[in-house]
Amino acid sequence: MRLLTSSIVGRVLCCKHTASAVSSLFRGNKRTQVCPSISQLVGLRLLFVLKQHRAEVSSWTVHPRKGVSAKKHEELVSSDQMSEFHRKCFASMRWYASEGMRGDDDVGSQSLHICSLCREGKVNEAYLIFKELRDRNQRVSTNAHDSLAFGLARLGQVKDAAQIFVELKASGGMYKETMYRKLIWNLSKAGYVEEASRFLDESRQLGLRLSMEGFTAYIECLVQVGQSNHAYAVYQKLKSSGRVPCVSILHHLVLGLSQNGESRKAFLLLQEIIERGAELCLLLFNAVIKGLTNEGHLEDALTLFEKMQMIKVQPDLITYNHIIHALGKGRNFSKALGFFAEMKAQGIHPNVHTYSVLVDVLGKNGLVTEAYEVWKEMRHDGVTPNLITYNTMFDALGRAGYVDAATLVLEEMTAENISPDMYTFSILIRNLGKARKLAGAKALFEKVMDKMGVVNVVTYTTMITVLCKAGEIDEAHEYFRKMISAGHVPNVVTFTALISGLCTAGMLDKGYALFQAMKDVECSPNFATYRTMARAYAEAGIEDRVNMLISEMRASGIEPDRFFYSSVLAGYKKSCKTDAACNLFERIRVEAIEIDTPLLNTMLGVLLGGGRTDDAYNCFQEMNRFGCTPDQQSYNIICYGLRNAGRLNDAHVIEEKRKLDIVKGWRHSSTL
Repeated sequence: MRLLTSSIVGRVLCCKHTASAVSSLFRGNKRTQVCPSISQLVGLRLLFVLKQHRAEVSSWTVHPRKGVSAKKHEELVSSDQMSEFHRKCFASMRWYASEGMRGDDDVGSQSLHICSLCREGKVNEAYLIFKELRDRNQRVSTNAHDSLAFGLARLGQVKDAAQIFVELKASGGMYKETMYRKLIWNLSKAGYVEEASRFLDESRQLGLRLSMEGFTAYIECLVQVGQSNHAYAVYQKLKSSGRVPCVSILHHLVLGLSQNGESRKAFLLLQEIIERGAELCLLLFNAVIKGLTNEGHLEDALTLFEKMQMIKVQPDLITYNHIIHALGKGRNFSKALGFFAEMKAQGIHPNVHTYSVLVDVLGKNGLVTEAYEVWKEMRHDGVTPNLITYNTMFDALGRAGYVDAATLVLEEMTAENISPDMYTFSILIRNLGKARKLAGAKALFEKVMDKMGVVNVVTYTTMITVLCKAGEIDEAHEYFRKMISAGHVPNVVTFTALISGLCTAGMLDKGYALFQAMKDVECSPNFATYRTMARAYAEAGIEDRVNMLISEMRASGIEPDRFFYSSVLAGYKKSCKTDAACNLFERIRVEAIEIDTPLLNTMLGVLLGGGRTDDAYNCFQEMNRFGCTPDQQSYNIICYGLRNAGRLNDAHVIEEKRKLDIVKGWRHSSTL
């Protein structure tokens, strides 16, 4: 209507005092498409002006959006050359704008104002104007609804945005793909998955074809909130409908699935990206390789690594770190060191993480010399170890008993101005304990005891464990009391360590009293605690207490497994309670507990130790029936027991069987 008014003004100004032209402008002109009532209103008013020349020209100016600038209109109104006719027309249009179109023009200008505010980011201000108009039963334009709905969605005011969109649809004619696309896109970007999903389903029911941009935003949102499998289902549904998902969708899915335990699906999607000939991103390859290695699919990761090189995607430091870490965890040390050498040959400089991983995996597997060589190479290459690297090196040296070397590394660490943390000192104290250097362990503990943030429940627990293993129960108790006095609350590991020390020292009653006390302070025993107590009672030959602990353990939601039962059977062997061990083994069979070779080896020792040679021989012969294969220890136990019982012939037969098994295994491996 505003544009129509401007058109009328322009055409009237072009007329040369011709009343007939003015009349024809409002009489039956279909191009104006003005309703009769408005045409009659404006026409009559203008005709009245032509007949009445008494009206005075006012200072009215037309709004710039009516087609002519305000300044130009003022010039026209004040011009001496302007005819009386033109002046009267301006006055009439002023009356029409102020009286005849007051309501419509107000809503229209407010609609434009709402759109403008949304573009400027002042969405809440625009929303206030919208609500005021709605309270007056005035409906703003479609564009205003549109802008406001999407602006609110971007701000996360999803409830308000959805309500405006519903009102927009209720007005009719709003079932457009663009409307749904924008709303789904904004809801997705704001992280409102459920709402975006609802509108997506609604658009499908209406038969609308959502753009690939909308699907991309929706899938990205699902991935960001950890719903990668849902996102993958949307992708599959999109493909089944005959549409080809864009590469951006594949990118989001590859990253999401790799991080959420679905790396093999991500691997297949990455293959699809490669086959499409799309631009390849190293980030995607690294994500999939990391996912595959974390999930134990090392061979797939190595295959993808080779594929990268074939298609000219150069691995970087991150790629090599993932591969080296996975090979190390898989105990494939030679290959891990091979990749380490390869990356250096490619001009890729290992970082502190690379060296830390190698030192860790080599040290934990007893290859301390190799770990130390890597350490020296790191220093030679100018890479400064961090706290994690130092702790890893301390652990490696401690496992091998190189306490003095660990002390030298500690001095080097201090020279680098790297402050040891609680784990550093816990590792050092544990290593000193293993080396039976209790005085050194206690001296180190006392030295760091008052340092802020260094001594905590972990450090105290380590010290207590070291003392208990050395049989220094009284001192362990003293540190336990110090720990509580210092405000550190003992955890289940602390209690279990002290209980184990008491039971090992023959103080079973005190151990059980502490076991009960930990429950009183709301520290629930765990699997290790129950196993410690059950084994202690088995070693004491108290079968009733063992059974009571098993029942209590199950009541607390912890199920005994083959490791638990193997430990208890070893306890019965020590106490020579063969009948109790046989009863427990029968219980294991009835309850269908998983049985493995180490458990059967323990049972063989129990039976032979109790003089039940025939039962032990039968148990050995039936190992295959339990789904277990005798190992070297199995043969050693049974042959030793048979010889001690004077059954040399049976021992010889079993020895020959072992040799045959070795030959069969060699032939099988040669065939492969």
